[in-house]
Amino acid sequence: MNSYLDDHYVIGLLKMIACILKHEPALTQSLLSEGVVQFLLQECLFSFDVKPFEGDVNKSVNLAEFKKQFQSKCMQSISREAAYRLLVTICEFDDKSLERILGEYWVQLVEKVGDPKETGVVKPPEHRSSYEKFIGMKNLGAICYMISMLQQFFHVKAFRYSLLAAKDPMPVDLQPFEGRQVDDNVLHQLKAMFAAMELSDRSFFNPKDFCFAFKDFTGQPINVRIQ
Repeated sequence: MNSYLDDHYVIGLLKMIACILKHEPALTQSLLSEGVVQFLLQECLFSFDVKPFEGDVNKSVNLAEFKKQFQSKCMQSISREAAYRLLVTICEFDDKSLERILGEYWVQLVEKVGDPKETGVVKPPEHRSSYEKFIGMKNLGAICYMISMLQQFFHVKAFRYSLLAAKDPMPVDLQPFEGRQVDDNVLHQLKAMFAAMELSDRSFFNPKDFCFAFKDFTGQPINVRIQ
């Protein structure tokens, strides 16, 4: 199925529910009993439960099925906005829903999302040449060869999804970099890069945090001005 068309079906459903609630607020409790808040957060907007990939990346795997757990139902910015608007509408009519979101999901969301990164200008899906096209990477100076190699690894699907599902027991290692706190863990940064390249609505990914975490033979961050 075309994800663009799938998103439009979801948008219609979400807007219809929000419209019904605004006219019949009493139905809010019925929706809550059916787990709508949980559905919006866990299925439409975020992926909380990603199972690790235990197989050999060289063996045949069902990548289509494995990929599903990384994808929310709301793939485009317009459908995600509709999901957020429905959450706001529900919280307007039911204070306990807001308490539940803050109590049960807020910490998990903060841990997953982390600090916002400057990874390029948001490019709405309607302005893309293809809704299935991946985003690119910003060349910070003279790292075109490194970018080319990383993109080749990214397009090996078995490697990409195995990396995204890899377990890493190491905690976040925040270090100062350009006035910000950056995770100095190359695996964490590589996973963030691959996730953004596949799912982001931005036009490109800025790999400067990855270049900081990826050290040369002297233990220093990669000099992006040296080829």
